[in-house]
Amino acid sequence: KALKTGCRVEARQVRDSERFLPLLGFLAVVSVRLLQLRAEARRDPDAPADEDPATIALLASALAVPREELVTRRGFHRGVARLGGFLARRGDGEPGWQTLWLGAQRLVLMLLGAELARRRSET
Repeated sequence: KALKTGCRVEARQVRDSERFLPLLGFLAVVSVRLLQLRAEARRDPDAPADEDPATIALLASALAVPREELVTRRGFHRGVARLGGFLARRGDGEPGWQTLWLGAQRLVLMLLGAELARRRSET
């Protein structure tokens, strides 16, 4: 389901297997990583997040929340999901992988933008 709905692998306009197989391989890795993030947050929510401190700082800045809210697996998981539209209200439960997918896409773009800005400032 993560590949079919979340990554929309069927909606890709790739007709050749020569081009489809590398796309499928890439999206499979992305899908597994997102499902792992969700599973880790559910299994051990209070464990420290396995993410780079710069990533946590960027996410905290984007969400306008203290960095301390995002240092646990559950906090980071919910933060990424908030980028994807999760409202994080008291009665909402835990976010699903679709909002996690959208949030992860946005986080990757923000990280890329931050890296490009850092490179530009060095020149």
